[in-house]
Amino acid sequence: MSTAHRHTDRRLEIWLLCGGQSPEHEVSLSSARTCACQMDLNKYRIKPVCITRREGIWLVPERYISTPTQQTKQVNLVFDNFSLEKQTNRKTLKEHGIDSLELEEVIKVLRTTPPALVFVLLHGPYGEDGTVQALLDFVNVPYTGSGVLASALAMDKIRCQEFLRANSIPTPPSIAVRVVRKRPFRVVHFSTSRPVSCNQLWDAIVAELTLPVIVKPSRCGSSVGMTIVEQCSHLLPALKLAAEFDDEILIEKFINGIEVTCGVIEQEKAGRLEPVALPLTEIIPVDAPFFDYDSKYIPGKSQEITPARIPSALTRKIQELSLSAVKLIGFRDMARVDFIIAQDGTPYLLEINTIPGMTPTSLLPQGAQAKGIRFPRLLDIIIHSALLHRKKTHPPKSETRKAPGRNKDRPTELSD
Repeated sequence: MSTAHRHTDRRLEIWLLCGGQSPEHEVSLSSARTCACQMDLNKYRIKPVCITRREGIWLVPERYISTPTQQTKQVNLVFDNFSLEKQTNRKTLKEHGIDSLELEEVIKVLRTTPPALVFVLLHGPYGEDGTVQALLDFVNVPYTGSGVLASALAMDKIRCQEFLRANSIPTPPSIAVRVVRKRPFRVVHFSTSRPVSCNQLWDAIVAELTLPVIVKPSRCGSSVGMTIVEQCSHLLPALKLAAEFDDEILIEKFINGIEVTCGVIEQEKAGRLEPVALPLTEIIPVDAPFFDYDSKYIPGKSQEITPARIPSALTRKIQELSLSAVKLIGFRDMARVDFIIAQDGTPYLLEINTIPGMTPTSLLPQGAQAKGIRFPRLLDIIIHSALLHRKKTHPPKSETRKAPGRNKDRPTELSD
C-alpha cells in the first residue's frame, strides 16, 4: 500500500493479540482466528499477533489484512504459521512475511508505529492476569478488556472470592492452600502459613466444606488442572495436578447443581457506557461431572441452552449479581460470570472471566446472539467501548502521535 493511500484509509488498524505462554495458548489462537474471520474489514485493518508458547517471542506480520474478499484465506495463512510446530522456525516465518520480535523490539514498534487498538485475546496467566495490560499501559497503547487491577483480581480465584464475599456476593465455601513443589511436596495453610499434612487438611475439608470438593489452581482458566475429590486418598494427586499450574490452590465445596453463565458487555447510552447483562446460558456437560476443558472446547461435549431454563426471577437475580460483581472489580468492555445454582435455588458465583473465549463454541457470543447481537456486531461493540474508555481517560492533546489509519472520531460511528 502506498504512503498516500495509507493516510487516506480511515479504517482502524487493530492488532489481535493471541497465543501466550499459558496452558490456554491454543484456545487463544482459536479465539483470535474466529475474531479475525468475523471482523468487518470495511471498518478495520487487522494484524493477528502471536506470542509463542515456549519462548514468548512476538510474531508480528509485516502487513495488515485489509481485503474483505480475501479475508478468510489471508487469516488462515497467518494462523497456519502460528501453529506450535511452525512458530519457532524464524527463517520460514520471515519468508512468509512474519517478524519474530523480542520484547524490547515489540516495545519499540508499539512506541513508533502503534495500532489504533490492541484487541487482547490472550487467555490464562501471562495475558489475562494484568501482565500484558501493564505492558500496553506502559507504552500508552489502548487495548480491549479490563485494566491491570481488575484483570489480576479476577484471575486470582482465592483473593477474588474473599473480595466478593466481603461485598455480599455468594461464592462456594472454600479452603486455600499454598504448596511447595520441591521434594518433599508440602502443603501450607493459606491464612495461617502453617504446614499441614494431607490427613489434617482432609479433616478440615470434611468439617468445613463437606464432600465432595473440587481442587483447582487459583490462577488458571478453562478448568485446567481441576479435579473432583471424594476420598482422602485422592487429595494428594489432585493437589499435585493443580500444583503443575500454580502454587496457590483453592479447595472448594463441589455444588451439584445447574451451571449457568452470564455475559456482560458495555454499550453506549446517552454518551455513557453502561454494563449490560446478556441472556444466561445453561451449560450441561455430556459426559463429564463438571464443565471441564474438553466440554468447553470440543464441539458436542456439552449442551448449551440460551436462554437458560430457569425461572425469570432467578435469571434477573443472577444478572444483577453479575453486574454487581464486574462493577466491584472495575471491569471494562466485556466479561463473563459463571455460576452454579444449588438445589435450594441459591446461585453461587464461581469465577469472573475478563477475557471470555471467542471460539466457535464460546459462551459470550452465544449470549450476545440471543440478544440479537451477531458476532461482527459484538466485536464492534467491544472495540467501541475500549476506544471510548480511552477517549475519556486520555483526552487528545495533539495529533503528533496519531498512527496511520487512526481516526479519533471513528468510535462514534460504531455506537448503537
